Amino acid sequence: MNVLPPNKNYGRKDAYFSMVLQPLEWITKSLRMGDCWLLDDLAPLVNRCRALVDAFDDRMKAVKND
Repeated sequence: MNVLPPNKNYGRKDAYFSMVLQPLEWITKSLRMGDCWLLDDLAPLVNRCRALVDAFDDRMKAVKND
């Protein structure tokens, strides 16, 4: 069995979306709406996201140059 069937009909869940993308979307929306956040709480997350973007951009440049 490849799919764990639901006991209620809420639709299929995607673990990556639920654990990674949706929380980032919530934080992004909250920031855009002007909600209050502690900079010390957000800084590590923002720095990891920036590192991901930098690594991705570097990798894409390397692929284009090959």
